Amino acid sequence: MIAGGVDPGESPEAALKREALEEGGFVVARPALFGHRKIVNAVLDEEAKRKGYPPLAYMPYYYAFTDEPLRPPTGEEIIESGVFSLEDEEARALLVPSELLLIQEGLRAAREACAS
Repeated sequence: MIAGGVDPGESPEAALKREALEEGGFVVARPALFGHRKIVNAVLDEEAKRKGYPPLAYMPYYYAFTDEPLRPPTGEEIIESGVFSLEDEEARALLVPSELLLIQEGLRAAREACAS
């Protein structure tokens, strides 16, 4: 799961590509939007205000493929990364139910894209 904000003047797809390289170490190819989540920030902290985050936003969810070998993530904000299965109970516990449903939908859509 890679997440990040869209910088001013940046498209969601450009942010996806930037964040994937920073946090996941991969170059995105063929991204596809498959869902979104509404985010309500009732209280914005000082950093959020400084960055210009709105009190209401939407987080797009994409699945994507890569045609290049994985690289080490380039971002400084990475503490830990890894690969896990959604069958792993410990990994599932890290997700709220709505996120798990969106991820499952993304995986289903990606499998269908591979099959066609």
